[in-house]
Amino acid sequence: MFEVRDLRFKNILNIDKAVFNKPTVCLIGPSGCGKSTLLRMLNKMEEPDSGAVFYNELDIRSISAVNLRREVTMLPQTPIVYEGNVRDNLLIGHKLQHRELPSDDKLEEALEQMYLKLKLDQDTARLSGGEKQRLCLARVILLDSPVYLLDEPSAALDPHNEKRILDQIVRWIHDQNKQLIMVTHAVELAQTYAEQLIKMDGGKIE
Repeated sequence: MFEVRDLRFKNILNIDKAVFNKPTVCLIGPSGCGKSTLLRMLNKMEEPDSGAVFYNELDIRSISAVNLRREVTMLPQTPIVYEGNVRDNLLIGHKLQHRELPSDDKLEEALEQMYLKLKLDQDTARLSGGEKQRLCLARVILLDSPVYLLDEPSAALDPHNEKRILDQIVRWIHDQNKQLIMVTHAVELAQTYAEQLIKMDGGKIE
């Protein structure tokens, strides 16, 4: 669970208090209102000018970025696909965090979860935008973190894949007792999936 108190950042965020305490939380609002910046605050990718962010009642300033990110995995709005093959991309998160590498069976299972019919030794250079986004989602799901911060996770997906991918992610979040905090511009999507819906405007929570 996250809580922010008296959070101020440049001219972007001005939040007195907010608590994110449901399994699925959606942040909505117009472009430039501070949604993505707030998401980055929760993962120590941005530092507030004043105020504090708490994760499970601990001020995240007392938690190292490495330890926090082992618990709280973030996928930015423009996911990064690395040169190499599908296997390389699925394993990079584990390698960066010095975790034991999952088996090929686990990698293929993650691909199936994201409805990707890719070979592990397939080069990523010719993947479509939607395939790249789903590959990055498979990569973070493999990390099996307690909390996921997803910034526009379906932006590159067509409507059919958008629904089934988000259905799959939200079902997995509930089945595994995790938390999802998701930024989206799509109000209908937020209303469909959010148990807690937070509207932002002008850096404030309405």
